[in-house]
Amino acid sequence: MFFCSGIILGGIAGVFIYNKQLAGTDVKLTSKDGVMIGILCGILSGILVSSFNFIFMLIFLITIQHNEKHELRKMSPKEEEKFELLK
Repeated sequence: MFFCSGIILGGIAGVFIYNKQLAGTDVKLTSKDGVMIGILCGILSGILVSSFNFIFMLIFLITIQHNEKHELRKMSPKEEEKFELLK
């Protein structure tokens, strides 16, 4: 449950901020509107979190590949053969 708490809190914050903006108007926030705003904020938060996660994973994988290539350059030919067998 805690792994989605940021997305849930984002939905609650979206509804809270929208309700606060409506305070000076005659428009009332209905339950349906609150649910729709919460769902849309949750979806948007999920997309943003997934995008950031994807970018960080790409950076991490590129760094690992770079380090592996750098380490291979330091190996002797026998060590390289053993390393290739492990892959």
